[in-house]
Amino acid sequence: MSATATVLEPLFGLLELDAIGTVLYYNPERDAGAEAQTQDIVGRNLFADITPALDSREFERQIGNFRHSEAPARSLNFTFHFERGDVHARILLARIRERSEQGGRESMLVHIRKAF
Repeated sequence: MSATATVLEPLFGLLELDAIGTVLYYNPERDAGAEAQTQDIVGRNLFADITPALDSREFERQIGNFRHSEAPARSLNFTFHFERGDVHARILLARIRERSEQGGRESMLVHIRKAF
């Protein structure tokens, strides 16, 4: 996959994002028919490089709202709009805070799964 290519389907599975949306970790759901390979996703920005949805700004806004809130977790329903049709998803968001002698690091878990 090229550096500017986008994924043709939502990334069903578990992602870990840093503060600017770079994917630190990706574990695809094997039964969701994920086309993307982990090496194609990790290190890329979820919003700028990967999310192909026509409404990706709304997806980014929803995740940004969570990042700027104080809530430890949140779940939401979201519909991705593709040329082949809509894909309904359930998105679970959670914070990860790691503390060490060098300081702390905060990232976010994003679990995207098909909504039935």
